[in-house]
Amino acid sequence: MNQLHYPTPDGESCECNSYNTSATCVASCASNIYRYEVRQQFGSGVIKVNCSPDNIVLGCNVKPEYDNVTSHVGNCSSWAVEEKGEDSCVCYEHDDRGATCYAFCAQIL
Repeated sequence: MNQLHYPTPDGESCECNSYNTSATCVASCASNIYRYEVRQQFGSGVIKVNCSPDNIVLGCNVKPEYDNVTSHVGNCSSWAVEEKGEDSCVCYEHDDRGATCYAFCAQIL
């Protein structure tokens, strides 16, 4: 299943888009983290996002720049995302429309 999830502008929840209408959006929450941050970078090609010093990556994702995201979610050949080490995410966007790469970072107590 291909699903995109990324933070809402207020940072209080996530928005999910999926070409599979039966998909479920799930948010993970924890009380033992601090210095939580969502780092982001817009670009095309290879997009790298680093956590702040001493923070580690909790997750990564990408939001492609489309007029209608849900109609393109199934085309995963145009984007991909992966964790790179403990403190960064790398997103790959191959259709030159651009994408926002997200790194969800924090310290764990």
